[in-house]
Amino acid sequence: MFTTTTMFQGNLTADPKLRYTAGGTAVAEFRVLVSHRVKDSNEQWIDAEPTGHNVKVYGRLAEATVDQLVKGSRVIVIGRTETDAWPEPTTGEKRTTTRVIVDRHGTIGLALHTAPTNDRTRDDAEPEDQDQ
Repeated sequence: MFTTTTMFQGNLTADPKLRYTAGGTAVAEFRVLVSHRVKDSNEQWIDAEPTGHNVKVYGRLAEATVDQLVKGSRVIVIGRTETDAWPEPTTGEKRTTTRVIVDRHGTIGLALHTAPTNDRTRDDAEPEDQDQ
C-alpha cells in the first residue's frame, strides 16, 4: 500500500494535549496554522487565507512533543494523512475530518525528531532508579 507524505511548516495554535491509550501508548494532538503568500492580479504579494491542520503524534515522540512545543512554536511537520468519516447524529449528514499522523517534526532551526520504530508503551517501560 502506498501512502502520501505530507510536509508543511506553520505555528501551533495551542499547547499540545497529551493522553494515553488503554494500552499505555502516548498520544499528543495539536493544530498547526499554515500561512501562504500569493501574488494578486497586480503582481503584489498578499497573505492568503491560512490553513489549519490537525496533527497527531504517537509514542515517545508524543511525550517529547508536549515537553518541547508550546502555543506559537514554529514547526515543520512530516507525516501521512488520515481521514475519518461519520454520520452527523442529528441530521445523518456525512461528516469528515483529516489529520496528519506524524513521522517526524521539528522546530524551525533545529534538527527533525524522528519517531522511533521500536516504541514501547508506558506499561512495559523499565522502572526509574529511585536512588538518584
